[in-house]
Amino acid sequence: MLRGSTGLVHCAQPLCNDIPMGGMGRLDVGYRAGFYSLWLTVDGGGGRLDLPSFEDEDGLVTGIRGGLTFFQAGVGVALHPVDLGRVDPHVGVAFGYSRVEQRFRSDQRNFQLRYQRGAVMPSMGIDVYVARRVAIGPRADVVVPFGGSQCLRQGSTEECLNTVDIVDADDAAIARARRRTFPRPWSASVQVTLYLL
Repeated sequence: MLRGSTGLVHCAQPLCNDIPMGGMGRLDVGYRAGFYSLWLTVDGGGGRLDLPSFEDEDGLVTGIRGGLTFFQAGVGVALHPVDLGRVDPHVGVAFGYSRVEQRFRSDQRNFQLRYQRGAVMPSMGIDVYVARRVAIGPRADVVVPFGGSQCLRQGSTEECLNTVDIVDADDAAIARARRRTFPRPWSASVQVTLYLL
């Protein structure tokens, strides 16, 4: 089984607010046996950041350029409740690695904020067979990260913190609010599946 997807990616957290929506692509390689399928997956995407110019303390006008990128990889399993027929709905979950990276560059400095975390990635979709071994349909995915680190790089200096240490607080409400600021990407895509066997 070989699957390719293309679509839109975003997240609702503050880190992602600088782009209205980004593009994404995904490749899955796996095997389907009846009601179940197993696959290896890799996907990535992002968007360009064009922020307004600003005037620094010396009166120099500086333009800021940058980008926001998403990358996920893992292994997944899906349930296909309809084994026969033209319509093939499916729900699945993958486990793996997630990286979200925000980069800014100006004439004076470079800035990079990166989240590297483990992830649970639920998905769902509906494929329609357009030929005996070819199906196409919509798919939705969510990335739910856990653990990992947040790294801040300015110029040649980089500092990384464990996300558990960032969230740590005596007040549960404060800890929950901090945890909710971490990016959780989602994507909506069109998927094409090719069954090779």
